Amino acid sequence: MDCGLQVCAAIGCPFGQLTALYISGCLSLKDALELVAGRAEIMPNHWGPERGNMLWVGTNMQKVSGILDSVNRRLIGDYVEIACYHGPESHVAVGSAMAIKRLEQFVASERSAVRTKKLRVTHGSLSEGSKKVQFGMETVV
Repeated sequence: MDCGLQVCAAIGCPFGQLTALYISGCLSLKDALELVAGRAEIMPNHWGPERGNMLWVGTNMQKVSGILDSVNRRLIGDYVEIACYHGPESHVAVGSAMAIKRLEQFVASERSAVRTKKLRVTHGSLSEGSKKVQFGMETVV
């Protein structure tokens, strides 16, 4: 995959991590594809019945933390957490499908300037639920 560019850094999450490792030259295409296929194969066995969901939240860290604290106090046996920080006013929250729905409802009810967007994902990655998949990857690697 030579196009004249020299990669000095690459990042990604879930499958993007494997893509970044390939692009940076740390993995061959064959090895990267085997890891992608292996991860996809173990997902059903290691993830569990609740796939989770993700929501982009466009506001600063202090506001996001306050919103999540408020939502988590209302959830019983469930939680929402920060999956990743994309910038000073760009964060992604992750949790069960129900928890993410409650988060959306809470932000809408506050009538604040906080923008949200539900992400189209198959699983709520970068969460406590995804740790089981990480342990399953040991058998793939």
